[in-house]
Amino acid sequence: MNLTRATLCALLKYPWTREPSGHKANKWGAYTAEQGIMEWAREACSLERDAQSVEAALMDWADDVAYAVHDLGDFFRAGLIPFDRLVTDMAERERFLTSQLERHVRAEADRFDVDDLQRAFNRLVDYAAISAPYRGSRLDQAGIYGFTSKLIDRYISAVSLRETASSRSPLAIEQEAEMEVTMLKGLTWHYVIENRALTTQRFGQRALITSLFETFCQAAASRDDWHVFPAAYREALFQGNDDATVLRTVADLISSMSEQQVVEVHQRLTGHSLGSAMDPILP
Repeated sequence: MNLTRATLCALLKYPWTREPSGHKANKWGAYTAEQGIMEWAREACSLERDAQSVEAALMDWADDVAYAVHDLGDFFRAGLIPFDRLVTDMAERERFLTSQLERHVRAEADRFDVDDLQRAFNRLVDYAAISAPYRGSRLDQAGIYGFTSKLIDRYISAVSLRETASSRSPLAIEQEAEMEVTMLKGLTWHYVIENRALTTQRFGQRALITSLFETFCQAAASRDDWHVFPAAYREALFQGNDDATVLRTVADLISSMSEQQVVEVHQRLTGHSLGSAMDPILP
């Protein structure tokens, strides 16, 4: 796309390459194969190592706010997050707080004090004028829309630019706002992401993708099997059949597929469903 350096820096939410362990093994902005391009982009931005650009930091905060606030609204309307019970039922609130504060201690205990997080969540609950399940009435719609709109205004106003350009983060975000967003995201984790139905589905999806990845890597090891790859990906393998090229080519191929394509291609390559020679497959 021939993007400018400034645009590339703005897109780098995680401005580092993937590493085998630590937090950089879970979230990263570039593979080792793109390290040169990433460094070229960041050269002109006068940024400290691993520091986001102002635009990337703003995107990061906006993403957190959208994820926290809009997911709350969507999942409350869908009946998955019982926010009304968190307002009216202290036992439900204690169950949520116990679960999420324990999770916070495991994941990022150095960021916020647990008692401060609990106070931040209680403040949010007191701030909400929601005391009944969502039924879809105009009053219900106005209530959740008004609450989420106020939260977004609150979190937009909580951001300012730091005076010192050398700071690791170019944004100053009010700690109270950060803690509230952390707890709002915790609602989605507790009631949706860690829901048993979704957890078992996610486990199966991970096993499926892993199996498909290993199958394609095995096929890439022999030129006789390269015809299982679409033409453009065979060209990539011809250009360099080293381990790094193979891994990246397979990763790019799988990430380009729809969910249905992943299932169908996996079934065909593993022999679980042979289909017909006339059936369409990846272009």
